[in-house]
Amino acid sequence: MLQYADDTIFFCATNVKNIFNIKVVLNCFELAYGLKVNFMKSKVGGLGVEQTMIKHFVAILNCEVCHCLLFIWVCR
Repeated sequence: MLQYADDTIFFCATNVKNIFNIKVVLNCFELAYGLKVNFMKSKVGGLGVEQTMIKHFVAILNCEVCHCLLFIWVCR
């Protein structure tokens, strides 16, 4: 996990279990602090991950696909 200001980036292995765990952690954050995670503004992306898998993750998290991941990776 990487945090900067009000942004958070999660790095994890590509599997559904990890995506569900991230969703649980974010839901627990909402309950604990009374804040809301805006999943509609959140994005999911992956390097070397099939688009069908990314779309599955997007459906689980109810968010968007990040098409600029390579750009972010290069400019870090």
